[in-house]
Amino acid sequence: MMLTLAAPLVPGFEVTSFAGAFAAALVITILTTLISVVMSANRDDTFYAELARRLATAESPRVAGGKGLLVVQVDGLSAPILRNAIRVGLTPRMASWVRSGRYRLVEWDCAPPSQTPSSQAGILHGTNDDIPAFRWYEKERGRLTVANRPADAAEIERRLSDGKGLLAADGTSVGNLFSGDATRSLFTMSTISSRRPADVDAFSLYFVDPGAFVRTIVLTISEAIKELLEARRQRILDIQPRVHRGVTFAGMRAVSNVLLRDLNMTFLIHAMGRGTPIMYVDFVDYDELAHHAGPERLESLRSLTGVDQALASLERAAAGAPREYSIVVLSDHGQSQGATFRQRYGSTLDEVIRALMGGNVTAVTATQEGEGWGPVNALLGEIRRRPGLAGRVASSALEGPIEDIERILTLTTSIVRL
Repeated sequence: MMLTLAAPLVPGFEVTSFAGAFAAALVITILTTLISVVMSANRDDTFYAELARRLATAESPRVAGGKGLLVVQVDGLSAPILRNAIRVGLTPRMASWVRSGRYRLVEWDCAPPSQTPSSQAGILHGTNDDIPAFRWYEKERGRLTVANRPADAAEIERRLSDGKGLLAADGTSVGNLFSGDATRSLFTMSTISSRRPADVDAFSLYFVDPGAFVRTIVLTISEAIKELLEARRQRILDIQPRVHRGVTFAGMRAVSNVLLRDLNMTFLIHAMGRGTPIMYVDFVDYDELAHHAGPERLESLRSLTGVDQALASLERAAAGAPREYSIVVLSDHGQSQGATFRQRYGSTLDEVIRALMGGNVTAVTATQEGEGWGPVNALLGEIRRRPGLAGRVASSALEGPIEDIERILTLTTSIVRL
């Protein structure tokens, strides 16, 4: 519309159709976004500052009193790796916090099992009883329980929750496995399968901006290409130990490191603008990369810079919020660099157990990528919960359990490889 209206005012510039103006606007936006990406023109700071301004004018903040709390979980980040990232300058905002004396870096030991469901359940609900692993077989139910399947996450939370979780006092849960009894939630596994409509104001406000939409598309594609190049580098240099990083993971990395981070940030800034008293968000960027590239590899450490930039943006947004916020950054568990079981012993753990059991064994298995599909499942689940036409169209297009969608996407990426 701007191009069409400006055309008569510019000599030699003519717009003959709306389609032509739309195409020109799209090309201009893509080119400016690409230039800012290439030149690293502080894009997150500018983008999130504008986002905060737009969200602030979209809805009058609630009357808020007292202080607020924002808890940011950096998934899978161990204390030694964070110390090293601070030391070498990968996380300048967290480094400045520690240097100023306003923050302390405190190490804690994660009791086994050292993984997200157990730790996050303990943090958000005060108990992690009967969570022995990320996935486990329950004899009484006769099925495999996987913590990042929406139905299973809801069942786990039902067992643990007493209605008095960490976020019960009008809190907000963003991107977690469990809700902590929050009043509002987005991309939270335990609430995706509920019939309650999703709180998607920020979801809509983000995508109504053409600039934000095009920016996300360009950066998502760039992130996928970056993953393919980094995986190729590992193969060419024969870096050991390593695991397979294919097209499927490139797509999952792009979704978690760009699209979901932007949506999570939108929802958090929106919640702060409304004066929400307590919020808890899980950033999975580092964890996703560390599982595939290695927790101490260069690309994994670089992802911490993106998390650090998000923290800086959240701090700025908090400064303009109707209540004063304290920010706590924590990790649910750590990781260590090492070879896989098969690389070290020449056979998989599954094969060893089968041999020890002997005879004919009926095994219940889950895909190794099951944990990585969590962010994608969360995004698809929220799309299905959207009210109005968009939600109905998405539900029809994605008919069937959320768990089945990963099989469709796996088939799609296989076709792409062919």
